[in-house]
Amino acid sequence: MTVVAEEPSAATGVGGYAMSALAADVLAGVAAGHSTGRLAGRLVLSVRGVEYHCSRLMRMLNAANRTELVARAYAAGIIAAGEWPPRVRDEFVR
Repeated sequence: MTVVAEEPSAATGVGGYAMSALAADVLAGVAAGHSTGRLAGRLVLSVRGVEYHCSRLMRMLNAANRTELVARAYAAGIIAAGEWPPRVRDEFVR
């Protein structure tokens, strides 16, 4: 029997991290230092909607706060290094 390694699917993303385009926008905004209120206005979401996405992202990356969320996202290669404004790499967006 031959075993073939599969490429990560769009559903799981690279390293098991996959997020919606909206969650990617929230993560990029947090990485850029935007407040919850500013992100809500920019993304046409409620403040609670932004908080919801931040909480899900923090659980996904096992981060205790927004600062740790950004640090872990950079460490995992989710956010492209050396670019401003920060952006989530396409292979992590489903």
